[in-house]
Amino acid sequence: MFPNAEFETHCKNKYPLRITLHAKVVDNGERGDSDAKDGDTATKIMIWSGDQKRLFQKNAALRTECMKEIKDCLEDFKEKYS
Repeated sequence: MFPNAEFETHCKNKYPLRITLHAKVVDNGERGDSDAKDGDTATKIMIWSGDQKRLFQKNAALRTECMKEIKDCLEDFKEKYS
């Protein structure tokens, strides 16, 4: 869906464990290119957040439902910011 995407991980050892997906949207003013440069501002937008048990649980039905939610959120994000 986003072939050039990069990711960062941040771990907090705090329970309950939650997974949160964010996207960084770069405002590059009038240039119109997609590469971030010095002076550009970036906005962090939450895409999805949920309990890690739903995502990695042995229950395939919950995992499938969760993956569909994430995909739908990513598609909404892509439509809004593309």
